[in-house]
Amino acid sequence: MPFFVVVWFAIGLACLCLMPASAENAQDIQSLDSITAAVRAFLSAAQTGETTSPIIVVDALDSRLRLAACGIPLEVSLSPGSRSSGRTVVAVHCSSPHPWSLYVPAKVSVPVFVVVASRSISRDQVITAADISVEKRDAGDLSGSFLTDPNQLIGKAVTRLVTAGAVIAPDQVQSVRLIHRGDRVTLVAQGEGLAVRSVGVALADAGVGERVSVRNESSRRVVEGVVNKEGLVVTDW
Repeated sequence: MPFFVVVWFAIGLACLCLMPASAENAQDIQSLDSITAAVRAFLSAAQTGETTSPIIVVDALDSRLRLAACGIPLEVSLSPGSRSSGRTVVAVHCSSPHPWSLYVPAKVSVPVFVVVASRSISRDQVITAADISVEKRDAGDLSGSFLTDPNQLIGKAVTRLVTAGAVIAPDQVQSVRLIHRGDRVTLVAQGEGLAVRSVGVALADAGVGERVSVRNESSRRVVEGVVNKEGLVVTDW
């Protein structure tokens, strides 16, 4: 057999052997869409406590990425130090048959309505309806706690300056101080239709609905009660 015929025969045989292998390798590559879908499903499930639907944007994966097809469901978790909202990084792992790991950046936006200051509010100023408004914000961009109901703030005093447009956190407000430490207050002990009044000295500041310790001037005992809107300290019998 002529030499060139032998060479062409060998090349043809090699091609016949490679073609099925190439097709099989294409099937053994993990779909990038499947990875993106797994990340999206994981982040969506992590938002189950939210009342509004999250907006999830998964960063595009490099189209040149070639990962072995996973023989079992992909394992998905938050990367250490990441959170389930805002900018985050999700770890995707395959353990079989050819282990690999991938870290996928994403952004989760959770729209929420929060109470903000419509103008600057000075320290100790009592909040009125004109001082606050409700705006839509991204929960992932909020670094702390927030309030959604304006009625939770009206009538309370701010503990420090709040600038216009700032989200008002629960720890930035307190009930108006009706009682201050050292004040002489009226103690009202109630029980079974009876009410006994006595006088005591407040041991701390307190507002309506808050508990405060009071030293009874007669017995010298320290009791605890709740301040009512008249400024009386009501205790159990």
